[in-house]
Amino acid sequence: MNPVRLLGKMTAKGVRLDGGGGGPVLIPASDVAAALGMGSLPRQVVLVGLAKYADDNQSQLALRDWVMARFRRRCVERGWKQNYVDGLALLVVYELVNPTRCPHCLGRGKRWLEVPVERGSDERVRRWTDCGRCKGGGVVRLSERDRAAIAGITKSRFNETWAQRADELFAELVSLEDRVLRHLWRQFGEEAA
Repeated sequence: MNPVRLLGKMTAKGVRLDGGGGGPVLIPASDVAAALGMGSLPRQVVLVGLAKYADDNQSQLALRDWVMARFRRRCVERGWKQNYVDGLALLVVYELVNPTRCPHCLGRGKRWLEVPVERGSDERVRRWTDCGRCKGGGVVRLSERDRAAIAGITKSRFNETWAQRADELFAELVSLEDRVLRHLWRQFGEEAA
């Protein structure tokens, strides 16, 4: 069973990451939503799965509310100001649900590049190589300026204080996404192979 193929088969906004291009969606969003209802997943894990893989806007809003509540608690515990909680919650949910495709490889993770046949040779050959900008992942992070604008914070204040805190929140959502993928892997095991 190949996790890359599972991702490629899940939703219309999913992309086949194994280099095979697009193709028909074999696991529709309704099946993803049904699979997330099976088992005893925590609510936040289900919200991540529905928001990202079932294109459910209501789940995106509920996930944002969950992130805001979680971040407010963290601000109270650590003595941080709570001025930017709403914007940071919006930012991390946006980054999770709508990853930015790499502009160099168009989200494929690979590019055709002309490289010399031998070192010092004038003869060149085209090869399918990993994209240097996204390191083969197909997605890039938003610029700090864009991240600050989405969060509604000035760029300097975002860089000084809030970028690291947003990264912590985003890492937490990514770990929840990993749980979603493991669960869906078990549910769609035969179809993903």
